Amino acid sequence: MVVRVVARDPYPLFDDRPDLVLLERTAQVEERFWRASRSVRNRYRSMIEKAWIRNDAGLEGSVYELPELQLTLDNGGVGVATADTSLQPVCEEIAKHKKALDFARAMMLDKSVPTDFDLFRKIYMHFHPEDGDVNGIKYRRDIPQHRLYLHEYCPPDKVQGRLENAFNWIHSDEASKLKNPIKLAARVHYDLVRIFPFAQDSGTVARLFMNIMLVRAGLAPAILHVRDRNTYYESLKGSLPQLVGLITTSVHDYLVNVNNMLEKAGP
Repeated sequence: MVVRVVARDPYPLFDDRPDLVLLERTAQVEERFWRASRSVRNRYRSMIEKAWIRNDAGLEGSVYELPELQLTLDNGGVGVATADTSLQPVCEEIAKHKKALDFARAMMLDKSVPTDFDLFRKIYMHFHPEDGDVNGIKYRRDIPQHRLYLHEYCPPDKVQGRLENAFNWIHSDEASKLKNPIKLAARVHYDLVRIFPFAQDSGTVARLFMNIMLVRAGLAPAILHVRDRNTYYESLKGSLPQLVGLITTSVHDYLVNVNNMLEKAGP
């Protein structure tokens, strides 16, 4: 598996167990991050939040411009009112994504909440509060024809059974034998996106769920870049190893970006 390595990076990734290198690197970068000033930490959080939402939306084919992100996120991501009514729908979608991201971050730290179907559905509810509660969520009833070129989807009548299998597998003996947490999270993400349980936002919810798994395992999150959109969807057509490689690279790049920011900020 070949991954991108930034030239100045002292922690190259090797083909055998890149997750071990990344676990060590995550701990080192996190320790350095918390030694930085509060203003530096807040500035980076704001920057990464915009990049995270913008790239994730781009994977789904939605384009958020920086002014739209700033208008919403710099106002706390809630109840944004704008004189330009044409921006209101976009700002509302960004605000929902912000709430879902905040929830996912909280769950990354709270390991008492199991990584199960309830957690997956709770993430979804932040995008669709109109469904009332997790028991009111409806699965999709058709095949999204406009997305068939991206990857395969299971038939609507198979969604419930496939979901049960996917979440049962997370806590199975087979999954426990996967010592590499990236391979585990990638497999879960691969299964959930190909099930595509909801009419909307299945991919976004699955990526947040994947990142909860990664961070709980001691790794940095994998923010998949929109530039890798084609590679991402090609992997979902049937190449799980390719997806593992992409997620590994994304975790690595996140750490390099944090480290570079800290270097620029100085002691």
